[in-house]
Amino acid sequence: MAICVDIVRIGFFVYACWLMWRYVAIVADERMVTVDLPRNIVFYSVLAGFVLMLGRSIQVFIANQRRGYSVLERPEEFQKVED
Repeated sequence: MAICVDIVRIGFFVYACWLMWRYVAIVADERMVTVDLPRNIVFYSVLAGFVLMLGRSIQVFIANQRRGYSVLERPEEFQKVED
């Protein structure tokens, strides 16, 4: 089940990155209404955020595969009690 969650999460971020890339290409030449700057500054920042989240999702998926389980399957392994 955890593998399914990881794959769905990665798929979502791949799709979001693809959609943002297409949207930026469409509105690349438009200007903001209140500030005279191109809108693609904001949208490239959002795209960068999605790419970073995709990278982290892939990193977590690889770590879960190497470990053999995820936090969803064994949450007690990730809880540390310090005195």
